[in-house]
Amino acid sequence: MQKYGTYMEQDRSSGVPQPPQQIKQPQPTQPVEPTTPVSPQPFASRDWAIVAMALAQAVLWVTVFWPSDLYISYPGIPGLTDWTILGLALPGIGLTLVQLAGLGCTLCAIGRRGRYDRTTVPLLAACMMMCTFPTLFGNQVLRVLNCLVLWVTETHALFLVANLYPAAGVTLASLVAALQNRIVSLVCYVPKPFVELGRAVAARRTALQASSGDARDRSQVREVLLGVFVAVPLLAVVYPLLASADNVFAAILADAGNALARALFPDLDSLLCRMVFALILAPFLFSLMWGLARTNETATAPARTAPRRGLRTTSVAVVLAALNLMYALFVAVQLVFLFAGFSTATYAEDARSGFFQLVAVASINVIVSLVVVRFAELRRVPRAGNDSVEPCGRPSPVVTVLLWLLVAMTFAILASAALRMWLYVDAYGLTILRCLTFLGMAFIAVVLAMLVAKTFVPSFGFYRAAFAGGLALWLVFNLVNIDAVIANHNVDAIINGSLEQIDIDYFWHLSSDADVALKRLETSSAARGYRLAIRERLEASAKAKSELPWQMQCLPYWRVGQAK
Repeated sequence: MQKYGTYMEQDRSSGVPQPPQQIKQPQPTQPVEPTTPVSPQPFASRDWAIVAMALAQAVLWVTVFWPSDLYISYPGIPGLTDWTILGLALPGIGLTLVQLAGLGCTLCAIGRRGRYDRTTVPLLAACMMMCTFPTLFGNQVLRVLNCLVLWVTETHALFLVANLYPAAGVTLASLVAALQNRIVSLVCYVPKPFVELGRAVAARRTALQASSGDARDRSQVREVLLGVFVAVPLLAVVYPLLASADNVFAAILADAGNALARALFPDLDSLLCRMVFALILAPFLFSLMWGLARTNETATAPARTAPRRGLRTTSVAVVLAALNLMYALFVAVQLVFLFAGFSTATYAEDARSGFFQLVAVASINVIVSLVVVRFAELRRVPRAGNDSVEPCGRPSPVVTVLLWLLVAMTFAILASAALRMWLYVDAYGLTILRCLTFLGMAFIAVVLAMLVAKTFVPSFGFYRAAFAGGLALWLVFNLVNIDAVIANHNVDAIINGSLEQIDIDYFWHLSSDADVALKRLETSSAARGYRLAIRERLEASAKAKSELPWQMQCLPYWRVGQAK
């Protein structure tokens, strides 16, 4: 039934009449006003200052990292034979200047909105300290590794200083966000200065010339640029195919390309060539700084939810008990044979081969312990005032005890690995890579200690403590002057008779920090037959100050030059 614009309808499933509903009348459409496009925010004076700082950094980069200066064309310079990239060695004081300039310019670009607190200030201090290591020490291996550690630490610190993450503390989530921002910023904002320059030029030309002919000319210019933009990648694909099909065609184009390069850049060391590469590098340096300095909104951190405790107590206890039984048997064997003095110098090769397996087992134990602490089922205790139960924040006492036993067994395995490596060092001497293995074992021990603390205090910041402990270990490892430590240990072992053969060749892998120990070896009776080789090594170290360019200089070479 329908009456006065309403209708009644029965529900087909239940037969119950439904209340009347008003029939909607069509509403007249309102005209939609065109929205005014939001003009992009123009560059401010601070943004153009970032462009200027990027240009200055690019000039410094091409001055320090020019291939002809870094190429190892200086035979016989100690410390420059390890971990070179295409024959190029990392500089010393030049690398320090580049790193400090990058850190300082980025902080200036961030400006007053930077967040400086008890978390970011120590991180920045550690970054500045690592920037000085290439000047203070001459070990090439540590320079390469220090660049990697500094890149991660500086990325994290600047991301927090730029206030792009709401949490001020060092967390794994903030590190991932910082690395993502760094990688995106490397290329995302490269076109920004050119776009702004194009807008400024276009606005200027529009103000001066507004005729239709000029507009037609500008349209033709845009079409030409679009054609070039499409043609270049196509030629990059077509040319290798044609060159592989005809050797004569490839040779003609290669000769033409070489002639054009010689015409444009007759001297690669010329100022014009350096400035061209500086102009290519500057937009990327600008993009890195602008990605931290121009973002006005603070990123929102993902909502932290309690981890899903899906690992049942019984299953976890069975796994930990099985591992502990296996490790208990292994530790018993080590106590009987290895720790009891059974090993000799002939055992060194077996000790070296077993070291890496033990470090791998210790790493697996660390991962297992982290999973248990994070995802194991929590112990439930009666709630006060009623009969219900609630989680107490800690795993079951059985799981906790088994976890402590696993950590203790892992410490024993680490001790066995350290003793094995020490046997190998006693037999064959100390090297930088063997020192790095001791550093890695020390870091695993720090992580295990943090795991134990996490079992006692559930709210303990495990990642922050592990990050701080690892960074502190790295700083101490560099500050002890590892080249001098290695040289003194090996020289003492040679003089005492622990090392029967003198490996003079390895001293060429160490910087001039090893010269003091070499002079002690030269005057000892153990150096009989090796004095000429030792003298050659010391003389080569003394020539470093006069033969190396200024970028490659560092404190060890400068001290030798002053002493001479």
